[in-house]
Amino acid sequence: MTDKPPEDEIIIVSKSATKRESQAFQALAADLLTLSSVDLAAIPLDATQMKALEDSKRITQFSARKRQLQYLGKLIRQHQGEAILAAFEQLHVAKREAVRHLPQVEAWRDRLLNPDELAALTEFVSRYPEVDRQQLRQLIKQAIQEKAQNAQGQSARKLFQLIKVAVQTGIN
Repeated sequence: MTDKPPEDEIIIVSKSATKRESQAFQALAADLLTLSSVDLAAIPLDATQMKALEDSKRITQFSARKRQLQYLGKLIRQHQGEAILAAFEQLHVAKREAVRHLPQVEAWRDRLLNPDELAALTEFVSRYPEVDRQQLRQLIKQAIQEKAQNAQGQSARKLFQLIKVAVQTGIN
């Protein structure tokens, strides 16, 4: 008598587990619909899945949209479901990281635009040496002038973007 495990062992999965997995992939399909085309490019979808996703965006009737999401979930489940889920999670984590730094970016912008905080510019440049000092000084000066004139804060928005890039690339 040999104790070899059977090579064609059948793994029994309950109907409930299969349904939960199906619903999870349908939820992933619904989440994919909310992504921009730039973000979708980072997800490894094949041509059939991409076409089904585009079709889903055009469908507005509730029951038809529900059927289309079921179909899209089925396509994802059958082809590269785990890879698509992993790419979506990675994209989601990156977006959460970007949002996590926003209060820090806002605090830096407020400190740099505050005339009482003279040391803020040198502290920011010492903490983030890769930032373009000249552009930073110009944007601060322009933003302060715009604030004094009660004008639209285009320079303040540009300053915010510059600080955001510096904080995200040079995280300490």
